[in-house]
Amino acid sequence: MAHRQVRLVRAIPRPFAAPSIRDNSARLVRAYVRRMIAVDVDDPSTWPAPVREWVTERADAHRGTTEYTSDLKIYEDQDLLGLLQGHLLRAYHCTRLLDHERTMILDQGLRPLNAELVTERIRRAHEADAITDRERQAFEAGHQFVIKGWEERVRITERQVCLVFSSKIFDEHVHGIEPFLSTWGGEAIYFGVDAEFGEASEHGKRIRTIGRPSIVVADVDLSARPFGAEHYIAPSLGACFVGIHLGLKDAGAEIFYRAPVPAANIVDIWHPGAPGYDRHVRLPQR
Repeated sequence: MAHRQVRLVRAIPRPFAAPSIRDNSARLVRAYVRRMIAVDVDDPSTWPAPVREWVTERADAHRGTTEYTSDLKIYEDQDLLGLLQGHLLRAYHCTRLLDHERTMILDQGLRPLNAELVTERIRRAHEADAITDRERQAFEAGHQFVIKGWEERVRITERQVCLVFSSKIFDEHVHGIEPFLSTWGGEAIYFGVDAEFGEASEHGKRIRTIGRPSIVVADVDLSARPFGAEHYIAPSLGACFVGIHLGLKDAGAEIFYRAPVPAANIVDIWHPGAPGYDRHVRLPQR
């Protein structure tokens, strides 16, 4: 069965503010958090022993049944989450950033998507002279939170950060993340701009030249649920771990993370030219 692609929704960095004591300490806190070894689905040596046992048992039961992670019928995520309690998980957020946005994420983390953050991102890009007056007006009039009839899309996409587990996606399924690395603003902005003006329009072309490809490396806490909503992971978290263990073709998973990612949990941000980015030769370079 072919792997079913699920489009991602990228989060918007929180508005820039004058540095506070808390902001100035973000890098110190990040250094402390890095002493904790995050669980990386790509690296079984980071898996706690109970997780390795759980994964091995299910991998043995499913070995030879499929070539695809998405076909694994593993729905015991609550059990696995219990074994991961107290651990952070390594994840990746694919986006396109201007220089000031990169600084904002390192200092303040990633905030879940909402209308205020979209508007702020457009305004800050204009203040940085990254977009013109005309482009600002077009983007402000063309994002998902102001277009009539898009209420259902808003309902299912706001208050979440979209990430992926497993960097294997950057080598094997670039088509799924390429739009986020190649188009500024995320689907919240560029879906609307394309719908209102057309992908081949002046604004459609322009939005694909702003910023540079960026992969935010973050460690996420799956027990965090500030909005009272479960994180959505597809395929399931258990299937993701088992797929990696079995070496299946479509290893990895997408997560709609329904919580902020604090600055202390931002490990790095990769761009073309950075070793972490360049080791994945199929990623877009501009």
